Amino acid sequence: MKINHTLASGTLAKTLEAASGTSNRTSPGVAKSHPDHLQLSNLSSHLSADVAHRSSAMVDLSAAVSGGSYHVDAEQVSRKLIEEHLAA
Repeated sequence: MKINHTLASGTLAKTLEAASGTSNRTSPGVAKSHPDHLQLSNLSSHLSADVAHRSSAMVDLSAAVSGGSYHVDAEQVSRKLIEEHLAA
């Protein structure tokens, strides 16, 4: 872990390096086998997949509404509206 801050000098930087198990220095005669890599999460890939799924679902729903094949149960919709209103 590399800290680029004027207050993070000496002891703090060494403590952070020790805690993370990384260092900016290499031993003499030893080359780094690969660069350091940090992955905080793969949330963006999950969000991208979700957006693609939702987008596809919206296209399908739009086509069903436009084609007249989408029908809602008015009784069920009205029941849920009243339930949600009373719960609030």
